[in-house]
Amino acid sequence: MLHAQDLGSLDVGSPIYYRRIQVGQVASYQLDKDGSGVTIRIFVGSPNDHFVTASTRFWNASGVDVSLGANGLKLNTQSLAAVLAGGVAFQNPPGPHDSTPAAENASFRLFDDETTAMAPPDGPAHYIRMRFRQSLRGLAVGAPVEFLGVNFGKVVSIRMDYDEKTQSFPLIVGAVVYPQRLGQAHDKLVALAKAQGDNADLSHMVGRLVAHGLRAQARTGNLLTGQLYIALDFLPHAAKVKYDPDAHPLEIPTAPAASTSCRSSWPRSWTRSTGSRSTASASIWTIRWPTWTAR
Repeated sequence: MLHAQDLGSLDVGSPIYYRRIQVGQVASYQLDKDGSGVTIRIFVGSPNDHFVTASTRFWNASGVDVSLGANGLKLNTQSLAAVLAGGVAFQNPPGPHDSTPAAENASFRLFDDETTAMAPPDGPAHYIRMRFRQSLRGLAVGAPVEFLGVNFGKVVSIRMDYDEKTQSFPLIVGAVVYPQRLGQAHDKLVALAKAQGDNADLSHMVGRLVAHGLRAQARTGNLLTGQLYIALDFLPHAAKVKYDPDAHPLEIPTAPAASTSCRSSWPRSWTRSTGSRSTASASIWTIRWPTWTAR
């Protein structure tokens, strides 16, 4: 059985793929009693049923997975039939895993795509809050939250507040983070806290990091679109702040974004000249290319 938030484009008879070969089909589906999702029953026939193990990951193969990364544009799909009629694919995760054949009527989660399905388990989710006293134009719900460059969670809410004392409008950003995504680093922090007799829960561990300069910053993730993301990083000269480990939700102190722009990364040979022939002054950028002399 597969559990999903919605049925998508699946239907009775939709194919089940293993390594892009059809090995089964969707047998039936029904809405969960509490209305929170959908249960999908699938059938994988012999001898291919032994490929379904306790570690198997299932994902919806009904669409075209397009991603743009350091290696260029990547296009991934199971088959034209799956794109048009819907389908499900499964695979075992890379590396060591439990290869015990799955029991009959075993339950699995149906992920939205292969990348999400094959990602390491997120572990428990934790809600955090950050208060920014700056414009956050370009930050949207779903923007990533990164810890030293590692994807740590995502933004789930952005709302405006009013501070009567300063007569300002701070922005409150809510995010869901997954500490176990830090892997071995998270395990070592927990073990160290326990060995020192300290509280090993997230709020107290974050408190120790805050004391060493951990701050949240809104940074530019894309120069073309101006999209922002939240970076959790250590600032060596961060001012000391009060931190309450018992606050609910957990609030991480913030720091203003660094005053950098694309101009700071442009070559010094690029100079700016300003014309004043009209009422509205125009800015003209002149590019002076370096010259070489053949010898």
